[in-house]
Amino acid sequence: MVIYHPLSRENREFRLARFCQVQDDSYDDDCAKISLELEQLSMDDKPLYIALSYVWGSPDKTVDIEVNGEPLSIGSNLHAALVQLRRDRDHSWMWVDSICMEQTNTVEKSWHVNEMGNIFRGAEKVYMWLGPAEDSSDEVMDFISRLGPRALQLGDLYWPKRDLVARIKDYIIDRSAASEGNEHAYQDTFNGSDSEMVDGDRVSLIGDFHLDLTRDRALYSRHDNSLIPAIECLLRRDYWHRVWIVQEVSLAKVAVVLCGRKAVTLDLFNAVFSAIWFTIQWVADERMHGQYFLHPLHANLYDTIKCIDVWRERRRGRSVLLEDVLLEYSGSPQRPHYTASDPRDIVFGILGVVSDLKNLGVRADYSKSTAEVFASVVRAMIYRHDEDPNAFQYYLGICNPTNTSPDLPSWALDFRKVGQYGIASWPISYCAAFRASKGVSQPRQTGDHRLDDSLVLRRRGSQVGVVTEVMTPPQWHHRDGHDRCLEDEEGWLKSVIDFTNIAADPSPNEDYVWRMLLLDGRLDGAKYLQGDDNEIAQLIRRIVHMQKIRVDELSPTQVDWIRRGPLAYEPYDDLSEVIDSFSVGYISYLSVTSRHRTLFKTADGRLGLADKAIRAGDLVTLIWGVNAPVILRERENDGFIFLGEAYVTDIMYGEYLMTRPPERDFDLY
Repeated sequence: MVIYHPLSRENREFRLARFCQVQDDSYDDDCAKISLELEQLSMDDKPLYIALSYVWGSPDKTVDIEVNGEPLSIGSNLHAALVQLRRDRDHSWMWVDSICMEQTNTVEKSWHVNEMGNIFRGAEKVYMWLGPAEDSSDEVMDFISRLGPRALQLGDLYWPKRDLVARIKDYIIDRSAASEGNEHAYQDTFNGSDSEMVDGDRVSLIGDFHLDLTRDRALYSRHDNSLIPAIECLLRRDYWHRVWIVQEVSLAKVAVVLCGRKAVTLDLFNAVFSAIWFTIQWVADERMHGQYFLHPLHANLYDTIKCIDVWRERRRGRSVLLEDVLLEYSGSPQRPHYTASDPRDIVFGILGVVSDLKNLGVRADYSKSTAEVFASVVRAMIYRHDEDPNAFQYYLGICNPTNTSPDLPSWALDFRKVGQYGIASWPISYCAAFRASKGVSQPRQTGDHRLDDSLVLRRRGSQVGVVTEVMTPPQWHHRDGHDRCLEDEEGWLKSVIDFTNIAADPSPNEDYVWRMLLLDGRLDGAKYLQGDDNEIAQLIRRIVHMQKIRVDELSPTQVDWIRRGPLAYEPYDDLSEVIDSFSVGYISYLSVTSRHRTLFKTADGRLGLADKAIRAGDLVTLIWGVNAPVILRERENDGFIFLGEAYVTDIMYGEYLMTRPPERDFDLY
């Protein structure tokens, strides 16, 4: 007897499983063998079923079960989930991908994957199996059950309005003072419209909830029964970065988080952790609550969970694009953003949830290689950006040698790296108003570009110059796929000063160098470095020349900038105690744009900043539709290697186009 029989694609058939009827005492016997029956049904008949979302786990850890009387090996984590569902006496038909799909049938797998969104959308309930109980997860699940109903009343806390945050902080301060014997009671003096006054009720709801959190000793890391380590372990489980769960969770009618024998709805789960992370990101004050409150929970640990993020966006009625899921600029909080055992599934696993699938022309096809899948997706997003640069965020400049890999075209972002670490090296033009190509667009594509699987990308532009000299890249402390901090900040500054021939005494003549490192204003301070002698520019020059700064030498304008500027010291900070750390901190701040980058010079006397892979002989170009100059390397036979965006003096705002340079095509490999 065989387990799998052919499915009719025309009839939209799929398979569902359920537990075979057994004696009642077997439901509670965790050692009893799992026995399932498998049935073929049509999605068009809208059968009632639940779906299981889980991590496959190590292929080396398997358990044998029976399906239609035949043996089948499944992962140990799935087996634990089935044991729990059997214990709960759930007799529903179930969708379980590794059981309901014939994994060795590539054709069936491809078209089944394209229907995966409809399968999870049609389920009455989706169980999110986090795994067996461990690391005090039961206590965390009980904590969620206890706080969840109240947390739900707080509403959506994602990216709150600044005035709401300010009023909540005032409320907390006044209530804290009142609890200490101060008679002063909080009065909301906000004068807004009737619709905005709804926030007044939220101020007290959120404020009181926060105050109660601060009274819960389990939320302090130094307490013997602290829940902080358990919360960290729960949110760093492998489940959260499995790429398939993005659509499995976000499409669910009802989602239930299942961990060991404990279960809560995703609504309660999200409400509690959204409230906690609202406190971490917006409200928590070390001076008021002490350094151990909610410490050391990472600021991005919850908000960077992709399935939660997409689930929330869909509940708000917003469309989710492919690039919304695949692009991640945040560093990984000691947990990947998304992963897949088969890299192609990074794309295929989210096709059911993105709204731009049809326009991109992307479908699951396991006959394609990883390079072909990634290249086709990147090409489609680049072409779409060509057509409407203001509507879509993915563009050619996002890629660079740090963000791609040798087995991919040089212009194709490696989503394996992005999922693991985030985009390690941000493009030069990210959040900057550069206009190097001055709005000149690429020629309109002819034919159906969505079917173009070539690993070569043709781009039109113009050659600007040739690189003649490159500064030795600085050494960085490397962790989690990122250059984190300079090993020798003084040595780096001296290298910059020597390479650019800056004089020993600070001068307005050097402002263009520091303005470049500040990307003309993406980082604070650039607007003051305009070649004149304003007080902020004088202070920045002294800092980068590593001169000792004394508080009694500072003007009121400089003091105000230190307090309100990039490092934002509080009014009650004693400047005499923090001025040295400010100088060191500003140098670190200045070095941010140099991560994975170094300086270079061109034959026509320009200075630039580009990926550290740059070398003498590389070309400085403008590529139409890219807002910053682009570095290319000519290949021995034909075509070019793409090396990413660069900052190049005197051509960032379209100046070079005034010379009416000749156009040419660049074939990127």
